[in-house]
Amino acid sequence: MYRRMELDTKLLLASLLTIVICYGSIATMKLLIIPFLSTAGRSYFFPWILALPQVFLVVFVSALCFRYRVIRYKDLGFQAPSFRNSYFLAFLCVMANITVVVIYMIIATYFGVKFLYTPEIPKDILGFGWFIFPNLFAICIWVPVIEELFFRGFLLRLFMRRWGTFSAVVTSSLVFAVLHGHIGLLIPLFICSIVISLLYIRSGSIYPSILAHAGGNLSVSLVAASA
Repeated sequence: MYRRMELDTKLLLASLLTIVICYGSIATMKLLIIPFLSTAGRSYFFPWILALPQVFLVVFVSALCFRYRVIRYKDLGFQAPSFRNSYFLAFLCVMANITVVVIYMIIATYFGVKFLYTPEIPKDILGFGWFIFPNLFAICIWVPVIEELFFRGFLLRLFMRRWGTFSAVVTSSLVFAVLHGHIGLLIPLFICSIVISLLYIRSGSIYPSILAHAGGNLSVSLVAASA
């Protein structure tokens, strides 16, 4: 028991360092690279270039799984869902999360709390020409797979082992929301993360949560691009 707690503590510290490196790199790029790009250049390099530092999350979890063998592949959720309707439930989660975001935006706008407004998503978020494809890959595949792998497959399970399901879902969802770096995203992403976390726990698989995450990202991107 003591050795397990000691290992979990080391994993938490290592994951914190990985988070600092990953999201610190993203913040640095936002401050030092993106603002100095031309409008055309920004449409080509944003958002896929900001997703590149998430490779640190992949390397970290992969090392724990395959190099140090402190977690198993199946422990991350790479297995078939525990019930047949998991993917339909993932679709419902997408609808629920879109509803959450819309309701939040209506409330924030109604009360005029501007600092809680969600950030405006650029109309050219998908870029132009063939750059649409790497941007779609980043938004709908790369980011959902990596964030679900780290936040649900690894971090949520680690928290559940230490603190139980309720505290783990709340804490991991708060971390997920905070790391997106905008106060206007804190509440909606916190709630959306809770929904996807419950889907992950209920299905026993990471695949439905990846699908729900990807569906949400795609919906937001398409709405922004067509606005």
